[in-house]
Amino acid sequence: MDGQTLNTYVLIFGSMAMLLMGISIVLFVYIYQRKMIRKQHAYAAIEQLLHKEELKSAYAQLEGKEIERKRISEDLHDNIGSLLATMRMYSDLLLEIKDPAEVHTYANKISALTEQTAIETRRISHDLDSGFLHNFGLRNAIERLIGAITMSQRLDIKSVIEVHQEPENELSINVYRVIQELFNNTLKHAKASQVRIEVTQIPGEYLSIIFEDNGKGFDVSSAKAGIGIQNIRTRVERFHGQVNFHSTENRGTTCIIEIPQT
Repeated sequence: MDGQTLNTYVLIFGSMAMLLMGISIVLFVYIYQRKMIRKQHAYAAIEQLLHKEELKSAYAQLEGKEIERKRISEDLHDNIGSLLATMRMYSDLLLEIKDPAEVHTYANKISALTEQTAIETRRISHDLDSGFLHNFGLRNAIERLIGAITMSQRLDIKSVIEVHQEPENELSINVYRVIQELFNNTLKHAKASQVRIEVTQIPGEYLSIIFEDNGKGFDVSSAKAGIGIQNIRTRVERFHGQVNFHSTENRGTTCIIEIPQT
């Protein structure tokens, strides 16, 4: 084989190698872009799911609030209204009665009706203060969020929610947001298949959240500056609470939160 023929073969093989390399680069870029697009679509679906569930929870609360208002309105009309009307009737009779014995009888009746009215007023006042939140508050919102994520088949969730006395409104909202952010981080970054969440309340003492996933874990020290983690810390520290993350590579993450309730 002469030198010219050898140079021709080298040129041909070199061109083919460059062509294959170019094709490989194009394929790599194409596959990478497809992967990023799928990831963006997955993130969008997660955010849409959480946002949709948040709106459903808000609508449920508004609907519950309207039902509660109607019930209290009926109580005021039927119970308090009836008691006041009877007292008014006895008071009018009292002005016309001359017999001291009858005056004493009707005065006792008015006194008894006054006490009964006071009891009914206290009951309705208590319902206004706690009835709606007790039935449509934090526990309901957390369970609805868990139900929506479970139905999406993205995570197998084990939960224990023991919130029997509704926290004050601002705390309830922030606790819900914290739990939402924990699920959001797991769905987006952890590649987890299972989550265990436990929300426990000791009224007058503290409210705790334990959130565990079986995902890939992360470097806790480097995650401190992350927006999601920082949002959780900010919300909890606003109520003088504490947040602790424990994470091991390929062995999942645990978040423990304690918020004092006084």
